[in-house]
Amino acid sequence: SLPALASARGYRFSLGVLTLVPLLAVAAIAWLIPADEPSEPETKALRRSGRRLEHAVWWMTGYAFMMGAGVAAFGAYLPLYIQEDLGRSVGTAGAVVGLIGLVGILARVAFGWVSERFGRFALSLGVMGAGAIGASLLVLGASPDTAGVMWLAAALFGVSAITWNTVGMIAVLAEVGDQDAGRASGYVQAGFYGGYALSPIVFGYSVDATGNYDLGWLGVTVVFAAATVVAILWHRSRAPGT
Repeated sequence: SLPALASARGYRFSLGVLTLVPLLAVAAIAWLIPADEPSEPETKALRRSGRRLEHAVWWMTGYAFMMGAGVAAFGAYLPLYIQEDLGRSVGTAGAVVGLIGLVGILARVAFGWVSERFGRFALSLGVMGAGAIGASLLVLGASPDTAGVMWLAAALFGVSAITWNTVGMIAVLAEVGDQDAGRASGYVQAGFYGGYALSPIVFGYSVDATGNYDLGWLGVTVVFAAATVVAILWHRSRAPGT
């Protein structure tokens, strides 16, 4: 909705309206969510907090870095690419990005349910990486005459790259347990946001240097491929049936 509103009233007005969303979220937290019950820290958990983490955490951290790099560049430059290179309107570009979020909502629920019941986290993450590769290849091969493929790329991206975090956090709990989950999830999220912060800068410089988006989209494809390889290697390193 934001691009359409911006086209009609300008970006400053639209961003002003957008500030209502976090304000409503703060109000909802205050009014609707019950306060936490106070609890004493578990001495046993504190004693164990210095132990070594499972190898799975480092596999997931590497995977998260690659996926973060791909997700950030894809989300940051897809709408600009649709408008500048494919010749579509700002509203259309925003709607394509909106589809990513809509599909991602449904996919997170579905993948979360499947992963929680059947496990095979490394395999699931590998499938998501492969889906992200497909989405970036569709974008890389698009042209003004085939711009409609962006809708398919957005849906595929929403099912795969946007959804991996749900499976990743369930995997953290399953692999390390409750007492180490905070530390382990911190490493995984640090990896994710490390890639997330870096890739848009590199992508932007590649566009400035080459005058087109091809090298950037190729780079996105490569990092998604690297994430898929990490997931496959993690899966192969595990004992059969786990």
